[in-house]
Amino acid sequence: AQLYYTLDGSEPRETANKYSGVFEIKHSATLKVKAFKSGFEASYTAAVKFRKLDLMPALKVNNTQQGIAYEYREVWVCKTVNDITRYPLKQQGIIEAVKADPGIGISQKIGIIYRGYIKAPMGVYTFFLDSDDGSALTIDGIEVVNNDGSHRRRERSGKIALAKGLHRITVKHFQVGGRAKLTVSWQGPGIKKQEIPGKYFFH
Repeated sequence: AQLYYTLDGSEPRETANKYSGVFEIKHSATLKVKAFKSGFEASYTAAVKFRKLDLMPALKVNNTQQGIAYEYREVWVCKTVNDITRYPLKQQGIIEAVKADPGIGISQKIGIIYRGYIKAPMGVYTFFLDSDDGSALTIDGIEVVNNDGSHRRRERSGKIALAKGLHRITVKHFQVGGRAKLTVSWQGPGIKKQEIPGKYFFH
């Protein structure tokens, strides 16, 4: 059988690109592949989407210090991380790294927003949010991980390409009932999946 493929999402035919070895995809594309053989029906179509990640430029920020800023609010009814700011600010401060409890000693009816910068070598990163209840992570204003809503502990992830340097990071988390859980991890060039150490956070 001979494989034929397209990169524009259209159905492959025997007039499409003929697969003969490794090829390069230089832009976002929907790859579709189909096998043809004389005397036989064509195979089913296999499809996969590729998304090109452009490097987010680093920010020029002066006089930064290690640690990340947090804001704590007591939340009574919270269905999404966007509900957190409906409640008055209870406490704020600086902590070494993102945690479920920044030192407030409370694990229920909490809404916490972390804001600061993350220092990253150049490369494509996968960020992970393991939380109970909802959480969300943005880098330079772009939502990278959405683990929002009321739910039991679960993990979600997302990818982003970062230039070397500082990038603005925001993590929002709330827990209404039960015990709060929040772990922020990453994986990237030369970095195995791990909870992000405090040395990468700045404010």
